[in-house]
Amino acid sequence: MNLNSGVNSFPEYENLKQRVDYLRALLTGLILERDALVLVECKNIETSYMLEVGQLEYEAYKLQSAVLRAQRKIEIIEDYIKDDKASELKAIDKKLNRESDMYDEQLEAQMNTIEAALERQERASVSEEKAQRMNEIYQMILEKLHPDLNLEISASELAFFSNARAAYEQADLNRLEVISRMVSEIEVVEKAEDGMAVLVREEQRLQELVEDVKLEIEKIKTEYPYSMKHFVQDKTAVEEKKADLRAAMSQFEDAHIRYKAIIRDRLEKIEE
Repeated sequence: MNLNSGVNSFPEYENLKQRVDYLRALLTGLILERDALVLVECKNIETSYMLEVGQLEYEAYKLQSAVLRAQRKIEIIEDYIKDDKASELKAIDKKLNRESDMYDEQLEAQMNTIEAALERQERASVSEEKAQRMNEIYQMILEKLHPDLNLEISASELAFFSNARAAYEQADLNRLEVISRMVSEIEVVEKAEDGMAVLVREEQRLQELVEDVKLEIEKIKTEYPYSMKHFVQDKTAVEEKKADLRAAMSQFEDAHIRYKAIIRDRLEKIEE
């Protein structure tokens, strides 16, 4: 007699199966929430931030870098004079260029973020109806192809999922619908559940994933750019930030002028 043949009739098995199904549905919803945060909402927040104050921050940082470079140049000139190395002053700019790589990298990263925000702004705005349709399609694809929910998907199915995620991020509804039709034709083979032990392991795995994704969502909401959500929605705070940046830029410009005058004076005395 096969003792496992009637396992599906046991109430304990059915209850466990229901818990696993519930956890799968819960995990799907959490993954959708996380991806919506990372791929859509956080991108929109960062776009708003960059378009409102990002350009001013870039200009302010650029001026600050110029001031710091001028300060450092004065220090090097003084050191060269003290060490009687005036003949080596031509090497100062090369030394400064090497030291300023970090500032240049940060400036480039900021500019890249601003350019990405401008590109995102140029895309058509997403209506509430379109956003809902995209979420519905993406959730269906998650259920069928997300690797955490489907342990035995193929490499080609993973490629479908990656393409769908990119389309979702880019708010490309047409592309997402095409992928959806292709995914719907994929035959999903249910893995045989050979008794309680398999379901117990699956329940534990899903519980761990649910907790991990919940923590990930909480973490996302404490970090930039989500942390700027209320700021970009507060027009008064945005205008105050702009005013502060313009004031800082004015101070940096004045300081840069002073330091350039000091540098010019030091070099003229050396040449005499």
